[in-house]
Order: sequence, then C-alpha cells, then structure tokens
Amino acid sequence: GRFAREEIWRGNELGFIISNELYWQDEVTPKSVGLGATPKQHAVVRPYLDAWFTCDATCASDLKTSAKNFMGGLRKMEVQADVKKWVHTELFKRVFPGAQNPIDLDEFVANQNAVVSFSTVTQLLPDWLSNVVPPVRESIDILRKHYLAVRVLVEQYYGAELAQLGPDACAPSKSCVDQVAAGALDALYFAGGLSVPSAISTGMWVLY
Repeated sequence: GRFAREEIWRGNELGFIISNELYWQDEVTPKSVGLGATPKQHAVVRPYLDAWFTCDATCASDLKTSAKNFMGGLRKMEVQADVKKWVHTELFKRVFPGAQNPIDLDEFVANQNAVVSFSTVTQLLPDWLSNVVPPVRESIDILRKHYLAVRVLVEQYYGAELAQLGPDACAPSKSCVDQVAAGALDALYFAGGLSVPSAISTGMWVLY
C-alpha cells in the first residue's frame, strides 16, 4: 500500500493525541513513537517486540507469582504508581534478562506522567518556548537519560546481531541500535508501561 511505499506517514500520533517530536531522540528519524517508524524500521524492531513480550504459560505463571510477591510486600498500594513500578520491572526483565535496571523507579514513574502530559501540551507551543519552561526541559532531559541507559543495554544484548543487518537497515535513523533502543523505551514508557498499568488499575477499581 501507500504506507509500504512510504508515500504517506502516520506521524507521531496516538489516536487524537499528537505528541511533540521534541521528546524523541535525535538519533531516530522520523522522531516519533514506534507507530511512526517507517516500514523498513518496523520490520527490524517488530521481531524484537514479539520476542520480548509474547507470553506463554510459563510466563503467565511467573507473572502471577511476581504480582503476588509484589503485593504481599506492600502494607498499602498506591494506584497507579505502585502498579506502574511493578509493570516496569517486569517489562524490563523481559527486554534485558538478568540485567540490573539502571533506571530509578520513582524517577521513572514521575517522569512518565510528566512526559505523557507535556509531550501533548507542548505540541501547541513553539519549541523555543517549551525548552525554557523548567518542568518541560527537566522531563526531556530525564527521558534522554533513560534512553541512553537503555541504549547501552541494547548495544550489549543485541548489538552484534543488529550489526549484521548492515549500516543502512534502519536508515534514516543513525543505527538499528538506536532504533531498537527507542522501541524498547517506547514499550517501557507508553505501549506497555502506561497502557498495562491503566488496564490493571481499572480492574482493581472494579474489584475493590
């Protein structure tokens, strides 16, 4: 279709929400969530997403045990903050098995909330103005720090196999390591890290 021929581009959009490209990394072109990647880039990133997040019976059992242990260690639960921390921990374990998470959970949850809000609101503003608003600039800088931490791990875990794809496999992005790192960060911040806690929190509200 026209998308496959790159005659049209979805853009940095989630339904009616348009996010400011200021929040996405300069190494990745187009500067967008994964849904705005080109077909060629999507073909590289999608197999990793499938491998990371396909959950069989063993995975489901492990998640139940993990959730039980997590909730058992809490005297009270802050919804959604605690749910987001648990989901982030589980997603991270699947992307980088055995790795120590370099991202502070409290900082992550606070910045996740900030990025979701500010990346939408600042779409209405010129970038020069967004860059001088302290809370906006801080959220961009923290997101950048998290991206760089994830990129180091993507290089460590997947760099060798991505290098075999060739230097232009994810063009016009700088490299496939950058593209996959951006995809992993999207999963942690948005597609899984935000939507899954929202669904769990809604279910808890119905039950309790």
